[in-house]
Order: sequence, then C-alpha cells, then structure tokens
Amino acid sequence: MFRNDEQLAVVCQALVTRVGLASLWTPEGPAERAKELLKQEGGPLSHGEKVMLFLAWSFCNGHGGLTVAELVDTLDKGNLTAVGELLVALAEGPAAVDAWLENESHP
Repeated sequence: MFRNDEQLAVVCQALVTRVGLASLWTPEGPAERAKELLKQEGGPLSHGEKVMLFLAWSFCNGHGGLTVAELVDTLDKGNLTAVGELLVALAEGPAAVDAWLENESHP
C-alpha cells in the first residue's frame, strides 16, 4: 500500500490535480476547502471533479463513498487509466507508487 501518510497525501494531491483542483490537497493532507466540499457532497464541482476528490478522500480515510461503477461511468479515459495504474502500483508496493507519482509529475 502506501509507504507512509506523506506518500498517501501526495497521491491524493496528484489525483485532484488531474482535474484542476490542486489547491484542495497539500503534501500534509486535505485543505479546509476539501473538507468543506466533502461535507457538501461536492458542492458546485462537476461530476468528474467530485469523483476524483471523493477518490482522494476514499484513499485518505475511507469517507469518499465511491463505487467502482461511479469511477467507470464518470471518469474519462485518461483519468480512469491513471486510477487503474495507481491501483496496480499499490499492489506492487511503495516503490511502484513512487514511480506512478513520477509519471504523474511528468506525463
């Protein structure tokens, strides 16, 4: 899985960055606005933005409440591929997650 909480936070930040919401997550964890949006069930975000934010929350503390169907039905090819590659990296261990993060920072 994740090496530590820092690696988890960076992965969550990478996920929300994919949909233009980089300010919602920091290397230390969720920003206050991310907490507000979770309480508001995504508030004004688009469905795709909500799914990526809730995926980050699902990894962070299990409170994202997503189904696999929501991921598959909502995410575009690029984001769904990135999530799939992240899941494979998680199965392979923290070094593979580092490689996934490196790929995300240099697509």
